[in-house]
This record gives sequence, structure tokens and C-alpha cells, in this order.
Amino acid sequence: MKQMIVAAAAAFAFLGGSALAADLPAKAPYYKAPPAGFYGWTGCYIGVQGGFGSMRSNNSFSSSGHPPFTAEENTNGDGGIFGGHLGCNLQYNQWVLGIEGDGEWTGIKGDDGGSRGDINELSARWLASVRGRLGVTVGSSLLYATGGVAFMGRRLLSPRSGRAGSHQEDDHRLDHWWWLGIRFRTEL
Repeated sequence: MKQMIVAAAAAFAFLGGSALAADLPAKAPYYKAPPAGFYGWTGCYIGVQGGFGSMRSNNSFSSSGHPPFTAEENTNGDGGIFGGHLGCNLQYNQWVLGIEGDGEWTGIKGDDGGSRGDINELSARWLASVRGRLGVTVGSSLLYATGGVAFMGRRLLSPRSGRAGSHQEDDHRLDHWWWLGIRFRTEL
């Protein structure tokens, strides 16, 4: 009988201890937090933009023909701008290399107020640009040089006197220019 009590006590201790262990809360897995203040510039993006723009065009004309003449024409105007942009950046250590493009419709339009008797109308129809960037990061900030080519589609509407009477000249042009700059961006 004594053996049976010892065996029962041993079985209870062995089996009861396991059953009690199942009631203990499980240890949560350990996750390592990312380094504090980590910010990366790698990735692609797309967006929209809108705003207001203005233009000012000052032109001087002169001719040494018969009779010689000089004329001034100043055109001022303003209007809305709406468009989009997209680009991609690649960060390697503290260096960032990227490319970006944008395109906008503009409602910028103005005229010369009839300074020479006729009203000449100038409008910027659209804008676009493609540019690259090379920069260095400091924490969550980026200082970079950027440069590329920009385009503008413009229209000049001007009345002209012809031999058979008046007609309107409609001149569409594509202007382009190169540019280079330095910019700064930071995380807020």
C-alpha cells in the first residue's frame, strides 16, 4: 500500500506539473525594432500639382530698311496650371541618384493691350520637363543637384494686314531650354 501511495504521488507530481505548465502564459516572440530615425529615399512616386503662373514678355524690333523703324511690344499675362509628375530614386549609402519628369496644361494668357494699334495675344499652352538628380543625405534630409531640359508650347495670335485685307496670324512654337539647380528636401 505504501508503494501505491508513493507511485500515485509520483504520477500526480509528474502529470500535474505538466498540466500546470500548460497554464503559464507563452513567451512573446522577440522582434528587433528598426534603427531610430531611419529614412530612405529609394522608390518611385507619382503625383499631381496645380497652381497659378504669370508671364512677362518684352520684345524690341528694329529695321534699317526704308523707312527705318523701331517698335516695342510688351505682353503680360497670368492663368492656372495643372499637371502631374513621376520619378524614381535609388539610394546607396548616403548617395541618392534619381530621375523625374512632369507635364502641365496651362491657362496662362495675355496680350500687349494694343500698344501698336493691334492686339497681339500670347499664351503658354503646356509645359514639360525631364531632369536628373544626384544628392547626399543627412539624416532624413536630402541636398541634391538637379538639371535637365524643359519645354513650353506657346501660341502667338496677331492680326496682320494683307494685300486682300486683314487676316490673323496663328503662330505655334515649341521653346526649350536647359537648366541646372540645387535643391533641399526634408522629412517633416
